This record gives sequence, structure tokens and C-alpha cells, in this order.
Amino acid sequence: MGTAFQVWAFAEARRLGILRWWVASVLMTFGVGACTAVPFFLLVRDTAATRTASTSPDTPYRDRVVRTIAT
Repeated sequence: MGTAFQVWAFAEARRLGILRWWVASVLMTFGVGACTAVPFFLLVRDTAATRTASTSPDTPYRDRVVRTIAT
């Protein structure tokens, strides 16, 4: 599972521009375990995606709805 997660996480990290956090996730996966690395990476990914969506003029509909409901 750790290797499959890292392949997916690398693609997501590159897409969102958070490669340095992906390196931390790799260290956590093989040092501590996937049970720690997966939630850590998903938190960082969500934060980066929110930051990217809030600055993009063509934010997807789902993100606009989620932001509207949250406020």
C-alpha cells in the first residue's frame, strides 16, 4: 500500500506544487507507516487545493458550493 500511495501522492503533489511535503510523506510512510503518512498528506493536499481554488477565477462548482456552505 505504501508504494501505491506514494505513486498517487507524487502525481498530486506535482499537480498542486507541494513536492517538499511529498518528500516528508515518503519519509513518514517508510519510517513510521502509511497510517500516519496518508492523513498527513491528505491534510496538506486539502490545504493546497483550497488555497489554489480560492485564488482561481474558474473555481469548480463543487468548491464554490462547499465554500458557500462553510461560510
